[in-house]
Amino acid sequence: MYVWGAVSLTVVVPAYNEEGNLARLVADLRGVLPSLEVPFEILLVNDGSSVGTGPLADRLAADHPSVQALHHARNRGYGAAIRTGFREARHDWIIVIPSDLQFTAGDVRRLWDARDGADVVASFRARRVDPWPRSVASFVYRLMMRVLYGVRQRDINWVKLWRRAALASITVETSGFVVDGELLAKAARLGLATREVGVPHYPRAWGTPAAGLRPRVILRTGREMAAIRGMLRRMGDAGR
Repeated sequence: MYVWGAVSLTVVVPAYNEEGNLARLVADLRGVLPSLEVPFEILLVNDGSSVGTGPLADRLAADHPSVQALHHARNRGYGAAIRTGFREARHDWIIVIPSDLQFTAGDVRRLWDARDGADVVASFRARRVDPWPRSVASFVYRLMMRVLYGVRQRDINWVKLWRRAALASITVETSGFVVDGELLAKAARLGLATREVGVPHYPRAWGTPAAGLRPRVILRTGREMAAIRGMLRRMGDAGR
C-alpha cells in the first residue's frame, strides 16, 4: 500500500498547558526538520489550554511560516487534538509528537528513515523513565489491547509516523487517551503495513503530566476501550 516518492511531512503537536515546553520544541524541530530535505509544516494544536499555551502558539506561528497554530475553544481531549491535526495536515506523512519534550526532535529521523514499505512507523520507548505506577498502568493497558483487539505494538501510546493516504481509510472517533489504541486496532483491521523502531525516552522537565491515573480518567479510558469493538464492527459492516 506504500506510494513511493511521497516525501513531505506534517508534524502535529497536541498541547495542553505546555507553555514551558512549546517554544523549545518548535526551535528543536525547526533545527532538525530541514535536514530531512523535504517540505514540512508544524501544526500546534492548543487543546483549550487554561494558561499561556494558546498565545504562545500564536506567537510562534507569527514568527515562523512553517508553524501553524490551531485552537480548541475548550479542552476536548488528546484524541480530539490528533483528529484536528490529521484533518488540517497537508503533507504526505504525518507524525504526532508530544509537547512535553519526552520525545526529542532529533529522533524524528529514526522514524523517517524507517518509512519505506510502511504505512505506519510506530516507535517504542527503549527505556522508559516514567514513575512505576504509570509504567504498570501502561503495561496493563497494552495487555488488554492485545487480548481484546490484537494490537501487538510494544508501546501503543508513543510517537508514530503515518502515511497520510493510509489514514484516509480511518475515521478517528476517540477523543481521549485511547486514540492511539483505536488507530492501531483499525490499522490492523485494514492490514496496513506497520514497522517498529526504538527511541530514547526523556523525563519531563517542566509541567505536570496528564492525570491519567485518576479514577474518573480510568473509567473513561475503560469506556473508550470498550467502544473500539463497535468501531471495528462498523468497519467490517462497511466493507461488505
